[in-house]
Amino acid sequence: MTIETRIAADTIVQVCRSILSPDRVYEDSSATKAIDGHERQTIVLEPETEEEVSNLLALANENGLHVSVVGGGTQLAYGNISKPIDLVIRTVRMNQVIEYSPADMTVTVQPGVVFKDLQKLLADSGQMLSIHPSCMDHATIGGIVATDLSGPSRVLYGTLRDHTIGLRVVYPNGQVIQTGGKVVKNVAGYDMTKLFIGSLGTLAMITEVTFKLKPLPLHRELCVLSGTLQQIQEISERIINSHLVPSSFEVLSGSCSAVTDLPSPWTLAVGCDEVETAAAYQTSVLTQWAKEAGLAINVRKGAAVERFWNVYHGDICGASLVIKVSTKAAGILTDLAQMKSLADQMQLPVIATCNKAQGTAAVVCKTGSVEQWEELVTRVRQMAERQKGFAVMLAGPLELRKRVDVFGQVDAAWSLMKGIKQTIDAHGIMNPGRFLGGI
Repeated sequence: MTIETRIAADTIVQVCRSILSPDRVYEDSSATKAIDGHERQTIVLEPETEEEVSNLLALANENGLHVSVVGGGTQLAYGNISKPIDLVIRTVRMNQVIEYSPADMTVTVQPGVVFKDLQKLLADSGQMLSIHPSCMDHATIGGIVATDLSGPSRVLYGTLRDHTIGLRVVYPNGQVIQTGGKVVKNVAGYDMTKLFIGSLGTLAMITEVTFKLKPLPLHRELCVLSGTLQQIQEISERIINSHLVPSSFEVLSGSCSAVTDLPSPWTLAVGCDEVETAAAYQTSVLTQWAKEAGLAINVRKGAAVERFWNVYHGDICGASLVIKVSTKAAGILTDLAQMKSLADQMQLPVIATCNKAQGTAAVVCKTGSVEQWEELVTRVRQMAERQKGFAVMLAGPLELRKRVDVFGQVDAAWSLMKGIKQTIDAHGIMNPGRFLGGI
């Protein structure tokens, strides 16, 4: 059902302009194509305050209008194709740092703040939000929270859920809810904050996020070891069972620009965010182990470490297809090798990457046809499910998402998720159909 059959579009525009100034209400024919697959005139809204968001969502809820919230637009290819969207709320004007307390090591921001800009602000006080998502030059905080992006640094610092201590969200009926707190020690009881992280905007609209911060590392080093799959497997096990404390621990293979100059097909990037003496110690240990195992090793320091990860993320951010796989940590590298072999057989150039310590992997494609990608997703998903794991498309073109469910089979938690959706969003107006099982 489109907006025209619910309530006249011009009437909605008029009502929205009574809530927002006229210049913040307009129509755009391409605003929802990546979300619902349709190219048609859609009403776009740019609120500046939480009160305006509350009034807009209450209006949509009363009239059964479907809403999607968009930030930098970097993750619109994640999630199933939603039901037709009537209203797009852009967070571009909600881009303020509400409160920053360097002494408490916390920061509260609006959802439209660009991640890269926030990191620059925090760096001036020697602090950082210790995640490293892809597309960070344009990704906004709201989008990062909605998709639960963390990056390679999660091996030391944890995931985005670990850093988010409070949210303010607006429910579809216009009700404003605060979860958690603004000071780490005040967070207690049932943590509703985690409920909204990774929900793809299907429950409510985030209007504020409070993070706990970490000090910027005094020194960074990255040891990039390259060799055969067996050599990488063996040294990975040795590191995991050792006293070393890596800040990143990422296995790479394939057409990743960050490692194409290295002599062997498989690479392990092991980071250290410590004082220079501690980093030098870890590097010396890894150098000795690499020599014993017959691995090549390349050491990068300071800004060169950041450049390495920026190139790595640039490849992933620009990819047409990203398949995330989660299986048992002990066998994840073997599983990844099988997935890469499958892609090679299909003559699909891919980047294969995994975090062996956490049992997660990804297959990244830049080129190929929809038919090839569909076969790859299907076969990778079958391989993952045989290992009692799962495979999710983190990015996929519209035509592929029309043919393949992004999330695959629903699990036992689906009925609980559906119940939460019905409780918070009884009329199903927030990104309907985009989440697991068409929630």
